[in-house]
Amino acid sequence: MDPWLLILIFAAIWAATFWPAWKLFMVLASEVVRPGTVRWARLVWIFVVYRLVIAAPYLAVLVLGSGTLGPIISGLLVGLIILGLVTSLLRLFATQTVLGWLWRIYANVYDGLLFFYPYRHLLELQANRIRVGANAHIIDLGCGSGNMLPLLAAQFPKAAITAVDPTPGMLRRAERKAKTLGREITFKQSDGLAFLRTVPDASVDAVVMSNVLYTFDNRKDMWPELLRTLKPGGMAVITNSDRPGSGAIIKEHLRHDAWWRLLHPKLLMTGIVDAFISELSKVGAFHFVDQKTLQKEVTAAGGIISDPVRCYGGEVDGVNLLFTVTRR
Repeated sequence: MDPWLLILIFAAIWAATFWPAWKLFMVLASEVVRPGTVRWARLVWIFVVYRLVIAAPYLAVLVLGSGTLGPIISGLLVGLIILGLVTSLLRLFATQTVLGWLWRIYANVYDGLLFFYPYRHLLELQANRIRVGANAHIIDLGCGSGNMLPLLAAQFPKAAITAVDPTPGMLRRAERKAKTLGREITFKQSDGLAFLRTVPDASVDAVVMSNVLYTFDNRKDMWPELLRTLKPGGMAVITNSDRPGSGAIIKEHLRHDAWWRLLHPKLLMTGIVDAFISELSKVGAFHFVDQKTLQKEVTAAGGIISDPVRCYGGEVDGVNLLFTVTRR
């Protein structure tokens, strides 16, 4: 069969099965996270149907093109079917195992984002929003590999800076960066909420949270703790994704930087990890919340959200919301 005809058949079947596959996935996710005993017979049946629908375009090409594809292409298609099956099993039934490996991989490639203009600009926008005194106490909560630390150290040379992250690999990289800054920074390996609970009342001038809010599954507990730690006049400067998509981010990069930087291996790997994070958010492992929800949560905790703007893809199409939280 003509290869172009096979491509058209694949595209047509993929388009026809996309919506049914999405609906089946949402049913699966609701079965996995539903309270009470898991209904295994129903779960397995839905999972089998879901994977068959997902695999339908690939299976059709394998059957119709059996005489023309060749062993390499056929093997690749079979590999994609198997990879999809394994990925679905992991993200649905072994979320915590996936998360452990995910953060280990992320720690090794996260600095690839430094080749990405929108990410560098995001950090600059966030650092420039901080308004504190010279001898302030600043917490970088969820500091990752420490990419915010050089900005904080340069902007607040006399401030006491504490960097917090639960991933050992991330902290090791952050500590190495801190050694090049010529000043002391305190590092704590801890879950964000657990760390906030150890901070004395009204002792912090600013808290910075760069793309970490989505990892909190207990935000209703986190907001009161965060506000409690802030001094009168203190602030939390937060950025977090609240919509999917990468088109706007890539366009922003191309407007300001060279296209070939997008091909850096570590940056490509961060894109793959981000895709896994997006998929895991569909089964409740992560939480990309909208502005209205955030507003309700912060208000209920006794805080105020001010100056929300879009970024990480531009002021109109950006996928991130940058905002400031203060005590009421």
